[in-house]
Amino acid sequence: KLFSETRHLLEAWDRLKSQVIQTTNETRGLYRIGCHASVANYSLPLFLPKLIQEHPSLEITLEHDLSRHITQKVLEFQVDVGIVVNPVAHPDLVLKSLAADEVTFWQNPKLPNSEVLICDPNLLQVQTLLQKNKRSGLRFSRRIESSNLEVIASLTASGAGIGILPGRVAQAHGLRLKKVKNAPVFQDQIHLAYRTENRNVRAIQVISKSIQNAFA
Repeated sequence: KLFSETRHLLEAWDRLKSQVIQTTNETRGLYRIGCHASVANYSLPLFLPKLIQEHPSLEITLEHDLSRHITQKVLEFQVDVGIVVNPVAHPDLVLKSLAADEVTFWQNPKLPNSEVLICDPNLLQVQTLLQKNKRSGLRFSRRIESSNLEVIASLTASGAGIGILPGRVAQAHGLRLKKVKNAPVFQDQIHLAYRTENRNVRAIQVISKSIQNAFA
């Protein structure tokens, strides 16, 4: 009985090993890409249409959250590939630099409602800029808070106030926003992130290369 059960276990193991090797060497299967919704808006259209067209056996699902949460989800095997801003280095992560960005104060120069600040106060970049702004000449008597950067950009373009935004968001969708002169700046670094165990998985290599080419 022991021999019989062991033989079944070995056969199951061989089948599983074969499936894993096949998945590792082929561009197929279901993979989850994670990034902040605003990062998704300006980055996914650059590579995703071509990626899914060239690899019909590749299935993609999307996860949107703050970059620090996406990074944690990559570590916890909940997300396969992350496009994250200012990630903290970790021995289990492969991090590849994609691009730089600047977070600062933006306005519609024709409708500069300069007494109103529009921002997401939960972002580390915003918190840092507000601290730096105490030493600048910008002063605000009112504040509009939103967790959606696209809403902040739209309101800023409409003249509702001065918005704190990443440059890639401020300049997307044809919005004619200008940096506020002499305003403080926070430097962002955008990275690709995946677990070290996945560095030789063919599909991860293909997805990563597509993302890197999009930012090149």
